[in-house]
Amino acid sequence: MTRILVVSDSHGHTEALLQAARAENPDLICHLGDYERDARVLTLNGSCPVHTVCGNCDLNIGATKERQLEVEGIRIFMTHGHSYRVKNGLDSLLTKALYENAGLLLFGHTHQVVCQEFEGMMVVNPGSIGYEGSYAVVQIEAGSLKAEIKQI
Repeated sequence: MTRILVVSDSHGHTEALLQAARAENPDLICHLGDYERDARVLTLNGSCPVHTVCGNCDLNIGATKERQLEVEGIRIFMTHGHSYRVKNGLDSLLTKALYENAGLLLFGHTHQVVCQEFEGMMVVNPGSIGYEGSYAVVQIEAGSLKAEIKQI
């Protein structure tokens, strides 16, 4: 089993990131942008891998806007979401993730929690850990996914 801590939109609230990481003891952390540099505190204080994508508030021009991972045979598509205009709807992002054969889509930007299945793909937006204190934990085991939204 792999436990993934999914966070987004930390906006400088690094203590919230540390609290979630301590509470969940994940095997992997995904930071979905807007102050993706905050994730450095996790790499300095933790022993698990941390994967990031940049958001619209991140100034690192060369930073990755999308990332694909594979964990226990599940393809994960990560993005902040602003490039897909997710505040106006999820159609283009869902289409892209399905095109990439993702089993798990992770995005942020809206600060609104999403945790649902769409055409066999789990879709998760953890909300904003920086402002609302919300995050997600995804468990992958034997090819199945379980996602849960939590609060600090």
